[in-house]
Amino acid sequence: MARLFTETYFPGNLDEFIGNVEIVEEAKRWAQEWDAGKAQKPLVLYGMPGVGKTALAYLIAKEMNWQI
Repeated sequence: MARLFTETYFPGNLDEFIGNVEIVEEAKRWAQEWDAGKAQKPLVLYGMPGVGKTALAYLIAKEMNWQI
């Protein structure tokens, strides 16, 4: 069965994610602090459709070994 384009070319990790490097680093830092038990505000991802919000969320979860 053929795979969708978005599944075929989905980044495998955060290093392959192409986007705003500052936002990616901030999200990664937030996730590490959250995982360490540091109380903080929720992370809110917003923007136009197709800019990578869901991809970033999935990759952060994958890197942190969080269940989706």
